[in-house]
Amino acid sequence: AAHIASGDSVSEVGPELNPKDLVMLPIKKSKVENKTAIGYVVYINQYGNIIVNITQDDFDALGIKLVDYVNVKIGDKTQKIKVGTTYGDVPEGDWVCFIACNEVLEIAVNWGNANEFFQTELNSIVELEKTK
Repeated sequence: AAHIASGDSVSEVGPELNPKDLVMLPIKKSKVENKTAIGYVVYINQYGNIIVNITQDDFDALGIKLVDYVNVKIGDKTQKIKVGTTYGDVPEGDWVCFIACNEVLEIAVNWGNANEFFQTELNSIVELEKTK
């Protein structure tokens, strides 16, 4: 895109693709079953924050509100996490999760690395349930 924006022709960027050769990948969707939201890791950023396709609709279905706590399970590890709106809602080193600007769940440690604990990867299953 940057090459085209700077005036290069599309043919200079790469070969033309036949749309019939393109493969549509299935998009996994989150779901709520038995008081548990089930989603998938879609991204892990450079800070170790884990982005999951669980949405506000999933939170609403479970009755999860700000300042509630949730148990998040990825693989064989589970962590109790405060629901907030931003990293600063918890002290440095504490866990927080929130629905980010891209409308999906972000799991983080304020000034830390959530993925150091979970050691997860893309498409891993994430289970989330409300707790006390």
